[in-house]
Amino acid sequence: MMSGSLKRAKSERQLERAVRLTPSADRARREAEWRPDLAAARQQGLDEDDVSRAALSMAVRLRLRHTGRTLLGANGAGLAALAWVGLLAVLIAAFFIGSLVLVFAVLILGGVAVTLVQAGLPSRRSHRLMVVSVAIGALSFAYVWWVLGVTVDAADAGTPEPRLATWGGVGVVGVLLGVVGFIVASVVALVHEQSHHRQ
Repeated sequence: MMSGSLKRAKSERQLERAVRLTPSADRARREAEWRPDLAAARQQGLDEDDVSRAALSMAVRLRLRHTGRTLLGANGAGLAALAWVGLLAVLIAAFFIGSLVLVFAVLILGGVAVTLVQAGLPSRRSHRLMVVSVAIGALSFAYVWWVLGVTVDAADAGTPEPRLATWGGVGVVGVLLGVVGFIVASVVALVHEQSHHRQ
């Protein structure tokens, strides 16, 4: 069983990680909230891990939100453009390299999707647009990936490609529509949140 001093040190380390992970604009305010909470839990004999884990969870959400807002331009158009260019470069490189790198690129896209969802307060319409865009984008990407596979196999075997594989261009358009629709929905959610705060 972990001793009190070790448990206290673990909680302090978790809280320090939470503070470092929190965006700089929110760091001082959040630290001023979390440290008294941890001290109060210690004095009352409550589980300090619960407080530090909650702080770390909040810090992750704040960081995701900050990153999503950056991608949507809330922290400056130049920074947003730089972030999207870097992301696009990674995805293009992954597409040409293939294999496990492409799997990594898919994981990156999933992370970006989660990040953008955290960026704003979705309305019903923007939430529906997000869901539809993800569905269209995912199905189109799966189809394009299948087309690439069967096209290469057919070329290696010297046989004609399946008729269903002739619509690869439509699949690419579907992927682009899914991406654009998701970004538009995220921007709408961000605008909705800003208008909600002004009220």
